[in-house]
Amino acid sequence: MDTALGVGYSRSYFAHSLSDAWLYVRHLRGFDMRPLRKLVVVMLTVLSLAGCQAMTGKTAGQNVDDAALTSSVKTKLAADKLSSLTRVDVDTNNGTVYLNGVVESSDQRARAQELASQVSGVNKVVNNLQVQKK
Repeated sequence: MDTALGVGYSRSYFAHSLSDAWLYVRHLRGFDMRPLRKLVVVMLTVLSLAGCQAMTGKTAGQNVDDAALTSSVKTKLAADKLSSLTRVDVDTNNGTVYLNGVVESSDQRARAQELASQVSGVNKVVNNLQVQKK
């Protein structure tokens, strides 16, 4: 008798594997664990899917798409040889690109908006750029 566990089963009943321990627990409790396992799987699935939207209200796919658009717009602005648009901050939300920051002229402001609107996948451009002459 195993007095350390306080149970009337012999030590040979206990196995060294997790599956046998699980069978022992099922034997003691006397009920089928399959419905409980299904419930745990469903709960974990729901929580993991909800977690994708918890911080931003967007799905993981939407976050990736917006990040890709932001990167493409920044690359296009940085590659422009006509004006220096390195101080332009780009944010994207559901395909809408927000341009923030300071530029030196109204031509640069318009150029930044034009370049951002040329990127494939951009639905709308909100130009919040401020003109500050040196």
